[in-house]
Amino acid sequence: MAVGPIVQYHQNSKYYSARPPRPNKQVDNDLPHMTIQMPVYKESLEAVLYAPFVLKYVLSLLTTSCLSRV
Repeated sequence: MAVGPIVQYHQNSKYYSARPPRPNKQVDNDLPHMTIQMPVYKESLEAVLYAPFVLKYVLSLLTTSCLSRV
């Protein structure tokens, strides 16, 4: 027994296909063969966010401390 709204699992919506479309040979035969390639990024969170943030923060502290001495 399911609790809660489950209607979205049985009908198609704008973002979710619960039921596949019926095959249409006339349309399917006219479609070109395509392969869609998507890039996969394997960078770590540290390399993307943490390291640049720390570098800029340290540089800003050094710049601020150098300017306050003048």
